[in-house]
Amino acid sequence: MRICRYRHGAKVEFGVIEGEQVVTLKNDPFARIEKDGQTRALSQIELLAPTQPSKVVAVGLNYQEHIEESGMEKPEAPVLFLKPSTSVIAHNEPILYPKSGVRVDYEAELGVVIG
Repeated sequence: MRICRYRHGAKVEFGVIEGEQVVTLKNDPFARIEKDGQTRALSQIELLAPTQPSKVVAVGLNYQEHIEESGMEKPEAPVLFLKPSTSVIAHNEPILYPKSGVRVDYEAELGVVIG
């Protein structure tokens, strides 16, 4: 099952991608996955990031290879830092960073929803 979050006109909805169609969900998928039977063509919607978090808490230097490649020492406690919620983007969206930025690293994140 491929669950998505998308914009249709001015409305943001959740759905299930089935072929070239999206079947709309009655609720957000965190409550219950229940299709309402409406469909929208994939070509007529804008796929969004799967969630819109209020905050992103990250852990740095959390595996040996990264510690070695950074040339830093292994921390005694987890290195926590925050990222703005705007750092979450959808597939194929451009990555925007300040003109003062001199280095951009790619990352993949694992999201965990508690609640």
